[in-house]
Amino acid sequence: MEQIPENPAEETIDEESNLNNESNLNDESNNRNRHAYKLTVEVPLFLSFLAVAITGAPTSNLLMYRTCVHPLGHSVNDCQSFLAPESYNHTQELENEVQRYVTSVWTAKSLLESLVPAFMSLFITVWSDKHGRKPILLWPLLGKLKFSI
Repeated sequence: MEQIPENPAEETIDEESNLNNESNLNDESNNRNRHAYKLTVEVPLFLSFLAVAITGAPTSNLLMYRTCVHPLGHSVNDCQSFLAPESYNHTQELENEVQRYVTSVWTAKSLLESLVPAFMSLFITVWSDKHGRKPILLWPLLGKLKFSI
């Protein structure tokens, strides 16, 4: 048997409070679900900078080795001895030659990495006003990933 409330106003207040509680719970769960899958840029950006910092020295050594062997045409043994931790007098001339070439390669790379984005920013800013900034922030990260692979 149902209980019949003595005061009908109490029943209305109870129903309203139950409805308010249910709607508050639904709003909280919707907010939680909406924010649970929200992508942020900070984590990929941090990982990108970490990867650049970690791979800096090996990339430099790899470029020096390849420069020594391929464009400059020295033997593999000569190039390995000049990249060894111990330094010898006979490798000093080879090291200077390789470093001159590698410096010009790094300079060209730095110019391209700076001038191309500066030029592109003139056109991309208008596009990002319409479509949002996240893709613009993520494209360079994907480019770095492709370069690293």
